[in-house]
Amino acid sequence: MTQSDQQKNPAAGNESGTTTNKRGISKKTLTIISTAALVALVAAGTGGYAYHHHQQFQQAQADCATSRENAVKAQTAWEKLLKADATTSALAVTDKQVADATLPATLKTSAETKVDATIAECEADSADAYKAITERNEKAIASYEKAAKTLSKTIEQVEASKAEKTLNDAKGAFDKKLTEAKKLLTDSDGKVADNATRDALSKTIDETGKTDVDDAKKLTDATNKLAQAMKKVNDSITAKTQADEQAAAEAAAAAQSAGSGYTGTGGGYSQSYNGYSGSGYTGYQQTGGSTGYSQSSGGSTGSTFDWKNYKDSMGMSARPLYGNSITHDTEGNSWDEYGNMWDKDGNKIK
Repeated sequence: MTQSDQQKNPAAGNESGTTTNKRGISKKTLTIISTAALVALVAAGTGGYAYHHHQQFQQAQADCATSRENAVKAQTAWEKLLKADATTSALAVTDKQVADATLPATLKTSAETKVDATIAECEADSADAYKAITERNEKAIASYEKAAKTLSKTIEQVEASKAEKTLNDAKGAFDKKLTEAKKLLTDSDGKVADNATRDALSKTIDETGKTDVDDAKKLTDATNKLAQAMKKVNDSITAKTQADEQAAAEAAAAAQSAGSGYTGTGGGYSQSYNGYSGSGYTGYQQTGGSTGYSQSSGGSTGSTFDWKNYKDSMGMSARPLYGNSITHDTEGNSWDEYGNMWDKDGNKIK
């Protein structure tokens, strides 16, 4: 059979009766090839799936580890915030130190919040199990971050409110002190020992009047400067007042001393003692006041009685009486009409 005949009748050239295709490949061969290819494809698919599954497992495991690490960081950050100086300082602020009196209580509540979170260990045997653990850790992260954010925000609010209150108080104190300083400057005119203190106060008033009203510290410093200048003026007022009072007291004492002399004629009394007959003694007369007396002795028709050398029958000498004395005893003591006792030297005994 020629090649031409085989092309016209392919089956005629296949003595076994096997059918071939145009390329001369039998169906049996094609079946074997197809089966082998299918087996290879299935094997490849199975291997690919296993590889993909393994990759998912590893990724889930890694994600879980990361979530746990981040959860621990969030927990640590929360605990650190609770112990921070800013938190401690803010918690010490009272409702009287802030513009909004409700903030300190709100801050305390935030700081005492118990975070509802549990950090799980990454131990699982499947990707899905790892994913479940990751979700729990991510919830813990969210809880800690939310609590920290709330606390931080409240701390900022407390600090801002305190600053606002501090500024308002500083403004109020400054305005009040400035008003007082201006009034003192006016009222102290002519009332100070040293007028330089008033000049200094006036200068301080002008300088502090230019203070930045939005700076609490500068306002407080200005208030203190005014207070210091005012103190010097007040001290000067006190010094002048004391000096004036002392001068007045000295003048009064001098006037009293100049007008306290006694002439011996006012407020006194007159008493006469008559002598005896024969000598012509008519006695003596004294006129006395509270601080002194004047006395005179009368004369006689024949001779003058020397009363200073006179002795009576008891050996007592004649003498003037002191004060309002009207009688005396043998010891030289005398009594006045008011019952007061005087010694012989004119000193009051009782």
